This record gives sequence, structure tokens and C-alpha cells, in this order.
Amino acid sequence: MEDSERQRLTAPELSWAVRALVRAAQEVDQELARRLELRPLDYSALNHVMSGSVPLGSAELSGRLGISTGSATELVDRLEEAGHLHRRPHPSDRRRKVLEPTDAAVARTLGALQPLFERLDALVEQFSPEEQAVIGRYLRAVTAHFHDFARATSAQDDPVPSHRRTPHHDHLHRPFRPVGCGPRPPLSLVARRRGRSRRQCRQRPAEGIQRRCRHGDGRTQPGRVPRSDTAPVMTGPFARTVGTWGRWVLLATAMTQAASPALSGFTGESASDPVIVPPGPFFGIWGIIVIGCVASALWGLPRERAATAPYARVQWPVSLAQLGFTAWLLAAVSSPVWSVPVFLLMLACLGVALRIVVTTPTEPLTRWLLGTSVGLYTGWAAAAVWVNTATVLPGTARTNPAYLGLLLLGAMISLVVGAVLFRAHPGFVAAGAWALLGVVVSTSAAGAGVLGIVAGAGLAVVGAAAVLVRRRHGEPMAAARFPR
Repeated sequence: MEDSERQRLTAPELSWAVRALVRAAQEVDQELARRLELRPLDYSALNHVMSGSVPLGSAELSGRLGISTGSATELVDRLEEAGHLHRRPHPSDRRRKVLEPTDAAVARTLGALQPLFERLDALVEQFSPEEQAVIGRYLRAVTAHFHDFARATSAQDDPVPSHRRTPHHDHLHRPFRPVGCGPRPPLSLVARRRGRSRRQCRQRPAEGIQRRCRHGDGRTQPGRVPRSDTAPVMTGPFARTVGTWGRWVLLATAMTQAASPALSGFTGESASDPVIVPPGPFFGIWGIIVIGCVASALWGLPRERAATAPYARVQWPVSLAQLGFTAWLLAAVSSPVWSVPVFLLMLACLGVALRIVVTTPTEPLTRWLLGTSVGLYTGWAAAAVWVNTATVLPGTARTNPAYLGLLLLGAMISLVVGAVLFRAHPGFVAAGAWALLGVVVSTSAAGAGVLGIVAGAGLAVVGAAAVLVRRRHGEPMAAARFPR
């Protein structure tokens, strides 16, 4: 470096440079939170978990973030549903759970930071070893001072000076016993307040009586009782309803869907079909979808699995879609015009279900079985609804290349939007690509070269969108996995 570049900075200038570095690091955190589609507080929690030297639970995380334990538990639930964190048993205390980042979250974060790391590595090479030693010693000293200041600030038990204390502060620091501790009101009093019998109150005696709890930092918070890390996903009467009825409805509608083609008399063959309808062998995907729906319904039949996510949240949307399939067959035989709105309703239900599947962490076999069946179903429906619309066009519109080209464009847009919403789910992308490939084959066989080019271009666009979405989420398309 030249002598002019080796001039020493004064202490105030160095301090301002450190402040600018801190502000730039905050801007990097904001950009990472935006890329990960996280709130600033959620990203801060994820950063604490990823960079912590010791395992953290919800209680420790609440202290790091300065929020209540209940708010920290809700925050962890959001990150777990989004596939960024997962809970595992504590290595030495089986009663506790600790938080770990998922492989997908680590890959996305490191992938986003890789260009910055490369620039910093190149910047270090511009300094001599002696200069690097001086810079490193200064940065380590600054980091130590930052840590000392943070520890000294957090060590203050009462930040309010004594001459500024009011009765309100005394009330805030008055200790409250946690929920469930201390004397409880008599069961007769609880029964009178709730209009229930003593036997009913004896089952849940403390519900709603104490609504205050004390957190680890001494603050109190009225309102809802914080949930434990070991609490099940769904409890109470609704969980019993889901476990009892939802699983059986899912299985019954899956079996009805499997039997409906033979009972409805629908053949699916028509000489007047437009040229964009795929050839018969391509509709063999329905067999895979139907078998997958039955298999996933059987796998989700045990009550323990049926009452937990994602099964507890997808039972009714998937059941409605499977009933819609039967209704679609009946409409296609009797009144084809009504098959289009029925198909749209099916697609909406399947979209809700697939979004739940890709954002909910679960065991690998459930992730694969349920995700594959719902993903194939949704991807095929997203393209087939436009082909189905072509079959109900009036008169010569069925053979008009302009109308058919617009329908193919709609199918391509639906698949691209679905690839973004469903994180390029492999089942969704594969089924949509299979449908467009069928259109390419049918249009080529019919001599409709322009429509074949449109379908082929749509196939390429959908594939490119899937690759871009996978790269954005930190996973290559070749090694695509379901979110954990």
C-alpha cells in the first residue's frame, strides 16, 4: 500500500468507523430477514439460535430477545412452521427441549452470505500480515468492550432510579406465583362461576382462574398462559374432534374418489376434444394420485398422527378436494359446464393443503408420502383446469388457436405462481411439467405447431422458475427436499 494509504486514523475516526460497521451489519441483517421472509424479531431469534455457543430453549431465547416466555414460544412456533427451526430433546435434561436450525435455513443463510464472505476474504489479502495482526487485535478488543457493556447493562436488577420510583413500579416488581402454584379457589366457587359441576371443574380446576404469570426477568404479563415447549400441537376438544372424525372423513373420501370413476361411468374419451388435451397415457397420473391419496389417508389414520400437524390441518381441505373429484366426474357426465367451477374449488382446497405441507415440519415418511400425493394432485390440477376449460368452449372456439393459446398461457402462469407459493415442491413441478409435456405431444401429433411451441415454452419457463425458487431457498433442484 502507498504511504498515503497507511496513515493512521485518530481514535474518534476509528470510533466512527466502528459505528458505521455496526450500522452496516444491521443493514445486512435486515436484508437477510427480507430474503428469508422473516420479521426482524423472528430473524433475530434465528440468528441467536444459529450463532449461539450453547443450546437455547424458549426460556433462554426470551431472555436474549427481552420478550416474555409466552411470546418467545409463539415466535418459535412460527419459525418451526416455516421450516427454519426444530425442537429436539435436551442432551442432559429430558424434560426440556432445545432449538436447532434446520439444514434448509442454514443453507439459505450461508448461500445469501457467500458473496459477502468472498469479498471480505479478498479484502483481507490487501493487507500485510503485520497490518492484519493490528486490525485483528483492535477488532477483538472492540468486541470484548461490546460484550462487557452488554453484560454490565443486563446485570442491573432495577433500571429505574430510586428517586424516580412510583407505586406503579412497585406493582410491576411485585412477585406473582406462576400459574398452577399456590392455593386454588374451592371447587364449589369455581363451579358457581362457570356453571359446571364439581366433577367437571376437578378435571380442569385452574383454567381461567389465574391469568398472571411471572417470567424469568421478573416482569408480569396478563392474558394468555404461555405454552410449554413440550406441549402437543393440538389439545382439547378440537384435537379429539380432528382425531376422531377428520381422519375417517379423509379415508372415506379417498376411497370414494378411488371408486368414483367406475361408478360414474365416465370414460374420458371424446372425439371432439381440443388439440391441447393430452393423449390418454398421460392421464395415467390419476392412478398414482388416487393411490397416493389412499395411502396417505391410511398412514394418517392413527390418532396420534391425525391430531398433529400437518395431518390435523390438511384433513378437511384434502377431503373437500377428494369429494370435488367425485362431483367433477358427475358434472362431466351430466353437465360439463359445471365441471370448471368444481375443478377451481378443488384447486383452491389443494393449494391450501399443499401450502400447509411445505411449511410444516414433520417426520420424513409423512413429509414424503403426504407431500408427494398432495403435490402431484395440486400440480396436475393447476394445469388440467385450463385444459378442462377448453373442452367446454362453445362452437368453433374449441379449435381457435388464439383461445387455446390463451388457455395454455393461463396454465403456465398458474404453474409458475404455484412454484413460488409452494417452494418449487418436486411433486407439484413434476405433475405440472407432465401435463405440459402431454400438451406438446398432442399438439405435435395434430399438426398444431404454434400451440406446441407455446406449450414447450411454458414447460421451459416452469422449469426455470422452479430452479430459481430452489436456489432462492438454498437448495438445488437436483437435491430438492421437503422442508423439515
